[in-house]
Amino acid sequence: MLNAADGSADYGEVRWGAVVVNQDGGPVATYDVLTRVAKGRPNRPSPLAVPQRKGNFMSLKVVVCYGHPDDPDAFDAYYRDTHMPLARKIPGLAEFTWGKCSSMEGDKAPYYGVASLRFPDADTLHNALTSEEMAAAANDVPNFATGGVTMYTQEVQSVLSA
Repeated sequence: MLNAADGSADYGEVRWGAVVVNQDGGPVATYDVLTRVAKGRPNRPSPLAVPQRKGNFMSLKVVVCYGHPDDPDAFDAYYRDTHMPLARKIPGLAEFTWGKCSSMEGDKAPYYGVASLRFPDADTLHNALTSEEMAAAANDVPNFATGGVTMYTQEVQSVLSA
């Protein structure tokens, strides 16, 4: 939405191109996905889904699953040199992990790599999701994630101490 008084936008937009493929890797559908990211507004509820605290709550994560890129070496270099520094600036970030995937069955893993961004609580996660730094990191993803991405939030609970 555009604020008529000062011309500023209440939301940032991230556009994704997604291709659905069959088991042989052939395309069966293409989609243009538009994600609207609310800019920080301290007195308004977030339009983004943030899990609520329940049970033996430890923390919250944003998990980003990267599909297999067209050029893995280019992905790795860009992710390391450009995207990681952007993501590290996200406010309230308690932990940022990244790792490449391999299948336990010996075939191709469903994802090339997975990043986890951990936050201590729902308020901190909400503030991060609505920050300019998160918008900058989200806007950067199409620059390198040629294999697409799947993102979700996760409530993390300890099961060893339960």
